[in-house]
Amino acid sequence: MLPLSLKNFLMALIKSISGIRGTIGGKSGDGLSPVDIVKFTAAYGVWLKRRHGDKKLNVVVGRDGRKSGSMVNRLVTATLQGLGINVTDLGMATTPTVEIAVTGSMSDGGIIITASHNPSEWNALKLLTEAGEFLSASDGDKVLEIAEKNELKNPVATQYVNIALSQKGIIGERFLEFYQPFSSGLFLPVKPSSNWFVIFSANDAYFHIGDMDMAQHAAMVGMISTPLQRSARLTERLAEINLSTGDIPVATKYIRVLESTLFHKIKTDNKNTNVPHRGIFQQNVIRKSDDIRSSLELLVEGDPDNLPAVNYLLCYYLLNKNITAFFKAYTSFCKEKIINVPKVYAQALLIYFAGTNSAINEVISYGIHPDIITSFSEYTRLYEKSEGNLLPMQEKFPDTYWLFYHFAVMKD
Repeated sequence: MLPLSLKNFLMALIKSISGIRGTIGGKSGDGLSPVDIVKFTAAYGVWLKRRHGDKKLNVVVGRDGRKSGSMVNRLVTATLQGLGINVTDLGMATTPTVEIAVTGSMSDGGIIITASHNPSEWNALKLLTEAGEFLSASDGDKVLEIAEKNELKNPVATQYVNIALSQKGIIGERFLEFYQPFSSGLFLPVKPSSNWFVIFSANDAYFHIGDMDMAQHAAMVGMISTPLQRSARLTERLAEINLSTGDIPVATKYIRVLESTLFHKIKTDNKNTNVPHRGIFQQNVIRKSDDIRSSLELLVEGDPDNLPAVNYLLCYYLLNKNITAFFKAYTSFCKEKIINVPKVYAQALLIYFAGTNSAINEVISYGIHPDIITSFSEYTRLYEKSEGNLLPMQEKFPDTYWLFYHFAVMKD
């Protein structure tokens, strides 16, 4: 048991004029959660836009070697680019290197992802001006004010928040705490009306769940359809995909291309770091690129132990309000494996049980925590008493699947 003072220290999210720092994970506002990373990066981007007017902006991003660095980097770059800001991604780079790169490339700012002397559980965003210097007190206050007053609703940022939650194994517990534009927050839709960065980013979710065929398709589309991007990231992704599938000659081709870059070289003695296993399909199929449900179902049927794919399938059903399909999938792939049912999944199971008038013994067999069952009873009573009025339900039961199920509406 940690002393209270030490526990508070480990969970702290510290905001200052130079940026934010804290322990990775935890609830938003307590630790450096994905939503905090997105929120403060977005606030910095908005501040830059106000500072430089209509100019096309470029921000340099670099990180240290902490384990969380890659995840934080993806959230930062996705958020900036989702705001229409070009990013020069240095990969692993020291603080002086990022500072010099800002001025040397005549960029408009920079973000250094490093917690310096803090323990490895920590990370931080350090914000720079176009002079490669930390923000002044007044500018830092402006960024903090923007962060506190604005709520970012961006499908690209949501995709990376969901990937981060899945990597930490808490997506079934917490994904409704964040903005969820239905299933387009799980997989970005690539269509003629999509902007260039949506197309550029769409491969990451498929790569995370091990669907290397779709990841490669999305990466190739991104390379030929995004003339505004200046990153070697898609080439790096194609190398990672082919390393995962065991196609070494093709992977080697991409690795040789990356050898000519400064910051995206893949070390040949460490090729498989952070590369997920390829998903298993039991049969050869031809899929439409937008048929997400079939892709997920085939992945999970081929490998029920592919937890990212299982969780994404469950979340896909929930975001589309398909309770029956969710129940069948949870029963088939999770019931005997999960001891503590994640909160959002438990709430959805109770909706199914209520709708089917299931026997109490069946409800008990799923191991749902008694407090969630009690809350569901309270929710049902309040829903009936308020005659389906949103406001009292939202005030007492925010971030619940019950609220999403009854009130969330997809807009065109």
